[in-house]
Amino acid sequence: MLILRGKRIGLSLQEIRELFDLYDADDNNASQLQEFIRLLQQRERQLLDQMEDIRLVLKEITQQRQQCERLLARRRKSPSSEGQG
Repeated sequence: MLILRGKRIGLSLQEIRELFDLYDADDNNASQLQEFIRLLQQRERQLLDQMEDIRLVLKEITQQRQQCERLLARRRKSPSSEGQG
């Protein structure tokens, strides 16, 4: 179960191995818990950066698609396009 959770959030095998160590640690081991928090924060930042990159790419795709749709609509309305196609 722990391996699947680690894979789901994108951790490396080494990081998952570290999680096993944390999982077996007692509740008073603050340094191990702090390292786990650091690992999660790092992954969270990576995912947030990826989300921003995806948002920007989707915006660009939308703009390009809309431009193509406008060009296609103009060509369909153009008298010179009649009889073609």
